[in-house]
Amino acid sequence: MERDRQNNEASILLVDDQPEITEIFKTILEDFGFRVFLAGDGYEAIEAYFKYKPDLVLMDLSLISVDGDVACEKILERDPHARIILLTALKGDKVKRALKAGAIDVITKPISAVELVKRVNFHLKG
Repeated sequence: MERDRQNNEASILLVDDQPEITEIFKTILEDFGFRVFLAGDGYEAIEAYFKYKPDLVLMDLSLISVDGDVACEKILERDPHARIILLTALKGDKVKRALKAGAIDVITKPISAVELVKRVNFHLKG
């Protein structure tokens, strides 16, 4: 996939409590020109969202302290225009809860770098 350097201004908040996954996704996204902010749990995600106001949030559902579905709800309560994509291997009630709160998509892990970037670009342009 050809790198799309027009993304230089787009920022993404990446929320996951597994550092090895975070680093892989961060590297992929930065290689495609995105600015990436990191959060390791739900509390950090809420705080980082309102500090950085990213263009898009990629949020895992299974997080320490506050799960992603709860963090998603809290962010969307205060900013209903937040664009949050769930990045998870889970299915079921947590996914339904976050989608009901207003998450815009679900990306199932594992995912290829190409597919991740395609989905991110789709939601940034939409």
